[in-house]
Amino acid sequence: MAVRTETILVVDDQPSVVQLCKRLLESQGFSAVGASSGEEALEKFRQQRFDLLLVDLVLPGIDGVETFRQAKEMQNDLVGIVITGHATKGSVVDAMKSGLYGFIEKPFTMRELMSTIDDVLQRNSVEKENVRLRAFVPLFEVTKAMTSTRQLEDLYRLVLDTALQEAGAERGSLMHLDERSSELRIVAARGLPTEILEKTRQKVGDGIAGLVAESREPLILNDGQMQDERIAQLMRPGSNLSAICYPLLSEGRMVGVLNLSRSSAIRTFSESDKELLSILSGQAASAIVSAQLNENLSRSYVSTIEVLAKAIMARDPYTRDHSDNVSLYAVRVAEELGLSGAENETVRFASILHDIGKIGISEGILLKPGKLTDEEFEKMKEHPAIGANILADAEFPWDIVPIVYHHQEKYDGTGYPDGLTGEAIPIGARIISVCDTYQAVTSDRAYRKALPEEKAIDILRKVSGTQLDGNIVALFLKIHREVDGKGTVAQQAIAA
Repeated sequence: MAVRTETILVVDDQPSVVQLCKRLLESQGFSAVGASSGEEALEKFRQQRFDLLLVDLVLPGIDGVETFRQAKEMQNDLVGIVITGHATKGSVVDAMKSGLYGFIEKPFTMRELMSTIDDVLQRNSVEKENVRLRAFVPLFEVTKAMTSTRQLEDLYRLVLDTALQEAGAERGSLMHLDERSSELRIVAARGLPTEILEKTRQKVGDGIAGLVAESREPLILNDGQMQDERIAQLMRPGSNLSAICYPLLSEGRMVGVLNLSRSSAIRTFSESDKELLSILSGQAASAIVSAQLNENLSRSYVSTIEVLAKAIMARDPYTRDHSDNVSLYAVRVAEELGLSGAENETVRFASILHDIGKIGISEGILLKPGKLTDEEFEKMKEHPAIGANILADAEFPWDIVPIVYHHQEKYDGTGYPDGLTGEAIPIGARIISVCDTYQAVTSDRAYRKALPEEKAIDILRKVSGTQLDGNIVALFLKIHREVDGKGTVAQQAIAA
């Protein structure tokens, strides 16, 4: 006889029926538990989980349908079968409407009992598999979004919001594990008080999330149903909450813990929720590790960029802080345009390095105190191409080369190196062109002193729609008005 993994609760006010069902079920390899009333059955549900409820329709106190309804609130993947000797068409219909799967009329044979139970468990198994397969559809879309999200903060929020939606949870948090301190901290949350977000720190092994991180096993928490005394003591009694904590593991590496909760009056978490989150958490953990690697790599790239920017300033002292100021304005404009986080980063670093090609221009031209000759200006016009060639071999994760190459193009086609017009010029290059123009005329140069801000703004307005993209000029002037009287863009960035 094969041993079955299912545990069945038999509820009937006749002890002989309970004993008969238990004996028949155990003879077929099931684990069976008996109860003589609905109240006793519900108490047993608070102590353990069952795969199937075999319940008499007529019981003293709580009837069979209501017993099933309340039990299903505690365990939402529960299936049930009615056994009764007093069936009417109406009672059977009511039982089926409540979610009970099957019906057995007394007296019944062992064959009838086993056939009904096998049929119900099989149908439930198929339904669970369908739910699991349906879960793959939104999760597939989430996986694509996760793999394309480079910013860790954006990824944390995406993981949490997806988990809340797919699990039907009301509140939740995502905790990241700092491997150096073995401490969990909240990096994304929904529905939690601010003081919890700011103060919550848990060592691995401490608190519920800490225990999940230590055991590396998911944990379902339903008020009044915890058998583990250690965990029961950590829960607030009478909280009327159902929660699930899931470890985020990537190739054996502990990344963090996902915590979700909802009112147990709505629906308690179950094994099917755990299965859904197993799919999501595996994808999320891998995406987070990948994003962390990208972030570390980005820091390395930023260090390289800072070195290159210093090299520019060393060649041309008049451009000191010029690229940084262009970058700060350019990022603000990019944000106003609604560019993505990755696009903003691309604009940021391209604007810092837009003049890197001046390394290849002689100091006699760079620092000449007077007007350049036609031949000297032709040499100066080579700096975008020189910069693009320098950066082409750097293999940065941002597509900054086209922006650097085209940052001297003019909207009306009078610029260089290719004389592009309008939107054929990369958006990043058009942004930098506006910010670069303003910064150039408001900075001291070897051949002239800085112009007043009012004069610089007049110049931008005059060339708006011709040399410069009019929409970007308008956004730049809007930002400039907001900044005016509140400190420079750089000062505002530091204060923020």
